[in-house]
Amino acid sequence: MDLLVAESAERRGSSRLTLLCQTQEGYRNVTRLITRAYLEGQKNGPPMVERSWLTQAALTGLIGLSAAPRDIGCALVNGRSADAQAQLDFWLALFATASISSCSARPPR
Repeated sequence: MDLLVAESAERRGSSRLTLLCQTQEGYRNVTRLITRAYLEGQKNGPPMVERSWLTQAALTGLIGLSAAPRDIGCALVNGRSADAQAQLDFWLALFATASISSCSARPPR
């Protein structure tokens, strides 16, 4: 399932997070996130999840894939390695017992 994660004002826009269900609990968790995105996160546009909703408990049983154009990939492409590391640390803390993969839309220059 692809989710749009609302970004803060300085990052603008949204990041895409792909969640794969690893267990039955993961399936229940992803359906809760989708429902919440439609009920609370849809403001004049596509439904989005807030970063604050992404907790270890909410992501149990899920595998996360993060992709550009925002977040880690975008930071790397634009030479912001400290920001990329901070984002990687954020995602790794959430998926400590699962796995996360990141790819960039464009190779670094």
